[in-house]
Amino acid sequence: MKFVESNRLHLAVGAAVLGLVACGGDGVDAVVAAPGATGTPLVAGTDIPVAATVDSQAATDFVVSVVNAGGSETADPLVLGDVTLASSETADPDPRF
Repeated sequence: MKFVESNRLHLAVGAAVLGLVACGGDGVDAVVAAPGATGTPLVAGTDIPVAATVDSQAATDFVVSVVNAGGSETADPLVLGDVTLASSETADPDPRF
């Protein structure tokens, strides 16, 4: 059980790093692909919703959904490509983190 909690922590830290790296991004450079399993349009060649690349709240919601989904050693990894998640210089920190 401790191993699963460790995986969640690593996933959360990785997602936070992705969010910090996203500062200064200038938008989506990829073409939108077919909708994902939830009907949400994804950035072409990735598992990242388009909304998460243009809206900081959508990016936070996406990261929270990934963390809440948990992890598994048998699950397929997320395809990130060269996507940059949206960020905000003015939004308040999300209390879920």
